Amino acid sequence: MGAARSATVAAAFAFAFVCLLLFYWRQRRLRLREMLRGRRLLEAAYDQLERRVEDRTADLMATNEQLQHEIVDRTRAEAELRATQDELVQASKLAALGQMAAGITHELNQPLAALRTFSDNTRILLERGQHGAAADNLRAIADLTERMGKITAQLKLFAGRSRRRLADVQVRVALDHVLALLRPRLAEVETALHWRLPEAACVVRADELKLEQVLINLIGNALDAIAANDLPRPGRIDIDIGPADGAPAQLCIVVRDNGPGIAADAMPHLFEPFFTTKEIGQGLGLGLAISTSIARDFGGSLSAANVPGGGAQFTLSLVRAEVVPAATS
Repeated sequence: MGAARSATVAAAFAFAFVCLLLFYWRQRRLRLREMLRGRRLLEAAYDQLERRVEDRTADLMATNEQLQHEIVDRTRAEAELRATQDELVQASKLAALGQMAAGITHELNQPLAALRTFSDNTRILLERGQHGAAADNLRAIADLTERMGKITAQLKLFAGRSRRRLADVQVRVALDHVLALLRPRLAEVETALHWRLPEAACVVRADELKLEQVLINLIGNALDAIAANDLPRPGRIDIDIGPADGAPAQLCIVVRDNGPGIAADAMPHLFEPFFTTKEIGQGLGLGLAISTSIARDFGGSLSAANVPGGGAQFTLSLVRAEVVPAATS
């Protein structure tokens, strides 16, 4: 009885041990299968990653190559653009030089021809003993040489930059000097001139002679515009002087005429040297270029615009030496 029980217990333990072995073997097999599956997945992911890296590398290489081509093309285009710009600048210089040469030639040919005529006549008059007539010819020759000197002085003033010697200048005094010089021309063109300025003295930082030169250029251009066109209305020039809007430290001198105005194609080139809308012989096209250069030297500016209803307007902005309340006179 006892032996049978022992055998049964031993058999039970043996069966349990076999079951444990089977369970362990099954679990190990499952674990190995999961490991193999995980390894296959990892290898597949690694292969996929390698393919992606290769694809990305190929894309980057292609993009880099394309970028290199674009850089080369852009560099070539920039070089061509610079060359084209240089050619345009050179062509512009040559055109300006040609225009200047034509103007100077015409301006100087007339007095040179007159000089030749007067000098020949003077020699003949001296041989005849007509000293009074010869003296008149010599005075005419002196006037012609002075005129030629003014032409070359314009070029010298444009090309050279003298040191600024600014002082306090009363605008009304400068304007009075200018109007005294232009009064015969105003009467000749039959143009009325009106001005408005503060009652107190308007003082700016400038050089008086150069300021007068700018005013002569602006008012003279207005007279030329009115005289060169048959207008159905009387000629009129208005000069307004007062503080700039929003800038009390600036004084504006506005010269406005009722002429034909400024052509749209001429406006961008208005202040360029040797640009002129006048006929050859009527000027070198340096007046506005010199005027805007003088305005900059004064620390100011010069601008142009068309007036609604007809006419042109030039605004000279200068630095005030003192702030003066505006009034009408």
